[in-house]
Amino acid sequence: MTDFPSDLRESNAFLNLLLDSIDTAVLVVDENLVIHQINTSFRRLYHVEGQAAVEKSFGRISGCVNSVRENKPCGATSQCGGCSLRQAIHQTMAKHLPVERLWLERIFFIDGGAVAKYLEFSTRPLRFKDRAMTLVTIHDVTQLERQRIELERKQAKLDEDLKIAAAIQKSMLPEAAIANDFFETCWRYEACEQVGGDIFNVNCISGDQVSFYMVDACGHGPSAALVSVAVSQYLQSHHGMPVCPQRAESPAEMLNRLQHVFTPERLDGGFFSIGYLSLNLLDQRLTYVNAGLPPPVVIHADGGLDILDHRHPAVGLNTDVPYTDRSIPLRVGDKILLYTDGLLENRNPAEKMFGKNRMYAVLQGLGDLGVEAVVNGLWAENKRFRGLAQSDDDTSLLGIGLRRL
Repeated sequence: MTDFPSDLRESNAFLNLLLDSIDTAVLVVDENLVIHQINTSFRRLYHVEGQAAVEKSFGRISGCVNSVRENKPCGATSQCGGCSLRQAIHQTMAKHLPVERLWLERIFFIDGGAVAKYLEFSTRPLRFKDRAMTLVTIHDVTQLERQRIELERKQAKLDEDLKIAAAIQKSMLPEAAIANDFFETCWRYEACEQVGGDIFNVNCISGDQVSFYMVDACGHGPSAALVSVAVSQYLQSHHGMPVCPQRAESPAEMLNRLQHVFTPERLDGGFFSIGYLSLNLLDQRLTYVNAGLPPPVVIHADGGLDILDHRHPAVGLNTDVPYTDRSIPLRVGDKILLYTDGLLENRNPAEKMFGKNRMYAVLQGLGDLGVEAVVNGLWAENKRFRGLAQSDDDTSLLGIGLRRL
């Protein structure tokens, strides 16, 4: 009986079959990059017929751009000194050590056309009949590299678009400070991505009435930003066009109209939280409605706090219950704070949340200060608490202080 495994080990035909059956291009070269053996994958890579590559230089048979343009073999062109493949082969020859997974980006002339290829190759030392050789294995990663380059191009375009979107969104926030004889404002904002789902603004509806709102769209990033910007644009465009022209709309009327416009179908399963407040400077009352935001806080000059905890579900949660508002009296020196849950949910490196109780304690210590000092003090304490931890939600803080009524 024939010793089949022994026949396989000693069969050149079987070894050639193995080489020709793998996807990796294989070639054996000498120190001058003259080819002595190739496999089928190498022939496919460079469209080589039969054994036409044997006893020719790699540059000649592959159509290396340097060999073709200068009409010289490997090692003789002006660019060969910087060739990573040639350097790897010389290193393998000199030190008898393999070189792993190097990169070669090169133009090759194949079938009369210039083709850019991205190759990853390794080298192994060989000896045959006392002659030093190098086994070179080449993986053609051109398609993967082209996909990576295209993805990088698209990502760069997306990043540029996001920068523009962030600038547009920032332009929709209030001025750095709004102040007159009756009130002053201060705010801080930080998106956890380039664009965020938080947006807010202050509007002087008439000489004796001011409204302000804060929107927090579900999620963050571009999709949340689109929702918050759409809501803000709607609010801004309707402040000068109330349903009843004889009077401004109440916060409850505004939110009921928002719920009618921004239906679950339009929001495609999303939702947004909103706090909408109206300050009447004549009767010294604040009217508010809150749909999903953390409760606004009124800070009195003596450090006392009123938590405006009358809350409704967020807009878009498919509830038929109408929104209702509430009113409270205010005094000169009172400050009103609107904020999103990102402020409360910021975590420190130990994964502890900032939380409402910590926030209330900070605010009680700032009660006798102006609104700018209150906002900046709370923001600084929140940042100090968070330390180097990364915020995973957008954070907004808007303060309104009453100068006189």
